[in-house]
Amino acid sequence: MVSRGTPRNLNEIDELFLTMNRLRLGLLEKYLADRFKIKQTEVSEMFLTWIDRMHDCLGHLSFTTHRETMKKFLPKCSKPEHEDVYLIIDCMELFIEKPSQVIQQSATWSEYKRHNTGKA
Repeated sequence: MVSRGTPRNLNEIDELFLTMNRLRLGLLEKYLADRFKIKQTEVSEMFLTWIDRMHDCLGHLSFTTHRETMKKFLPKCSKPEHEDVYLIIDCMELFIEKPSQVIQQSATWSEYKRHNTGKA
């Protein structure tokens, strides 16, 4: 698989570990760069490369459930209003650095996390 950017200073397992930490803990690129003793741009390139790799490996998987299974596990209080539900999409928020533009700050602010986040 092709890597983005300049030649890397970390081996692949460390790059994957860095990516998983960013995804799971929402660690900022600057923090990860300091922690792994690399440039912040390298963190960004590694992260994007590994996201592409994960998409290539996992993107074709289907995570849909049969409608009858979904109905079976819907909470009783939701069944009358949502009997036709067959897919629930869970979202994630990734901590980001505070944007310099006020409009962008407002657009990325999360009351739930009490931090600026990217949403997916």
